[in-house]
Amino acid sequence: MYLLNNYYNLADSKKILIVDDDLTLHHLLCRFLTYNGYITEVAPDCGIAKQKLKEFQPNLIISDINLPDDTGLNLCQEIHQNDVMIMILSSMTD
Repeated sequence: MYLLNNYYNLADSKKILIVDDDLTLHHLLCRFLTYNGYITEVAPDCGIAKQKLKEFQPNLIISDINLPDDTGLNLCQEIHQNDVMIMILSSMTD
């Protein structure tokens, strides 16, 4: 968490949107981030992520690369115009 706080000053920007269809992973991330003072929202796919982006207005998006309705990379390209930092995660082994 120290590295994240130093890289991008989230002290004043505490809203994080987690885009992942893996229930275990997003529950774990939400718990960890909430415990450390961040406000989290979860979207299981790109469509819901785009809706939540407008409503929640996060400062950071943490997204899986493989999502049910699109890819995290396509999501990044679509929302690149917004002033939002994006972190891509993957559990792919190949």
